[in-house]
Amino acid sequence: MGTTSRTFMADDKHNAMVTLDTNRYEIHEGHAFITSDYASGVTATNTVQWYLNTGAKECHLAYEITTNQTSKVQFHSSIAVTATNSGSLVTVYNLNRASTTTASTALYQSGTVTTSGAIMNTLYIGGTTGQKVQGGGLAGSFNEVILAADAQYMIKAIPLTGTGNYCLNIAMKEN
Repeated sequence: MGTTSRTFMADDKHNAMVTLDTNRYEIHEGHAFITSDYASGVTATNTVQWYLNTGAKECHLAYEITTNQTSKVQFHSSIAVTATNSGSLVTVYNLNRASTTTASTALYQSGTVTTSGAIMNTLYIGGTTGQKVQGGGLAGSFNEVILAADAQYMIKAIPLTGTGNYCLNIAMKEN
């Protein structure tokens, strides 16, 4: 059996091996994406919902929602919509701007959801009178959520008081 020799890059100062963490590697490979969307004038009877259609690839997703109102945010799986391209398509950007790879996961705002599916998680933002935090704030996954390929999911924001404005930020990787 022959011998294999490998050469690793090392930095000049410490002679340490140069490596990329997983997130940076995914960016370099063109598999990391971001998107953001905004909705205003949202009420308890006129909620905002975004739905994700994962397409042919598994999606590793992290999201956050900011708002100016006390709110409830729900993440649903196994939803059904009137059409897979229902609603307003939100642009998804590849973090490697030199890559021609596009995300297979699509994000839509205000599509017609016919079945809400199962609620995977409910988060609350802000508080009510007498609590230390009142009004808006931030909620999100804070951990990666792995979404199955060829599936549909929904993120729904519901103000518990007044009329709210919402910003959804998503970072995702696809394999």
